[in-house]
Amino acid sequence: MPVTDPKLSSLDQLLSLMNNGDFLGEVLATQKELIADLQDHRNAYMKKAKGSLTLKIDMTLDEQGTLELVGEIKTKTPDAPKAKGVAWTTQEGGITPTNPRQMRMELRTVSEDPEIRTTS
Repeated sequence: MPVTDPKLSSLDQLLSLMNNGDFLGEVLATQKELIADLQDHRNAYMKKAKGSLTLKIDMTLDEQGTLELVGEIKTKTPDAPKAKGVAWTTQEGGITPTNPRQMRMELRTVSEDPEIRTTS
């Protein structure tokens, strides 16, 4: 019976060749951390959370047919929302929190003992 060389047929088999199998575990742990970060962001800001996991494999084939694999994992987690505010400019070049196009209502203090009137 002839002996055949084993053939790699899946990505996880290829990843398990690197760092004596530890690289595949690193990929899975990094994926789990990213998902936790996405969940934390969604819960903190109550909005959609977007991130990414990039897996890069550099391959070098030498003259003897040896294939060297170098794996790299990168993640991008969601950024916290930027602080926002609204203000308007004045004609003098200043900044005001009041919209100059909006009518302003003058407020007055109401006495604690209002006068009660009756009509007949």
